[in-house]
Amino acid sequence: MTSTRADDPWISSHLELRGEEGEILSGYGWIFPLGAGTGEVNLGAGTLATAKRPTDVAIKPLMRLYADRLRAEFGLGDELRMPTSALLPMGGAVSNVAGRTGR
Repeated sequence: MTSTRADDPWISSHLELRGEEGEILSGYGWIFPLGAGTGEVNLGAGTLATAKRPTDVAIKPLMRLYADRLRAEFGLGDELRMPTSALLPMGGAVSNVAGRTGR
């Protein structure tokens, strides 16, 4: 998304990720500049899922909430262009989410 701090030399991470009610979630958030004069940053949030089909945290609304909370500090634009989510295999909670890599 667009940001007035798109040329910052730093990656920011937030190890205290909070939900809508201010509750602490088991996860983290990040924001880093894409540089090269793009005027954009990569913003994301991740949470721990211990079930194959987690239902306790909706990532897309969490991304919007996270962006809203950082909007003023990072001069973020209004549009989350690719609010996507995916389950990443970590610790066995998710499996068979990717195919062969061709090697």
